Amino acid sequence: MTTLEAQLRPGQTTRQPGPSPFPRVLVHVGLDRANTARLDFAATFAERFGSAVTGAYLMPALIPSAVAVGDVLPELIIEQEKLAQADAEKAKRAFLNHTTRKGLRAEWHILRGPVVSRVRHLARLADIAIVG
Repeated sequence: MTTLEAQLRPGQTTRQPGPSPFPRVLVHVGLDRANTARLDFAATFAERFGSAVTGAYLMPALIPSAVAVGDVLPELIIEQEKLAQADAEKAKRAFLNHTTRKGLRAEWHILRGPVVSRVRHLARLADIAIVG
């Protein structure tokens, strides 16, 4: 059994003594079916190790392709933006529900555009990343 496995005993809810081996946890927050399980795991992990949790939501790009610009009405783009913002707000509420319920330190990010470099940056700042 590894040290980490020993520290993650099933049913254990108390924080490990001493400084956290994982002070910063990054979790990918989404609206997919696995999101609740990811958030539960991240919150439980952070609680056990005294970690701060960073939530990252990947907002879809809404800029239409150059080929479709002539066919896309500005009203449609505005409506898509409203729906995307509503989805981001749902994801944020789910994240804050999990983190505040356990009294965790939390930070929230909405990533848009070329998200790979931004996710990579957040992952480098974290000690563990939980992604879907």
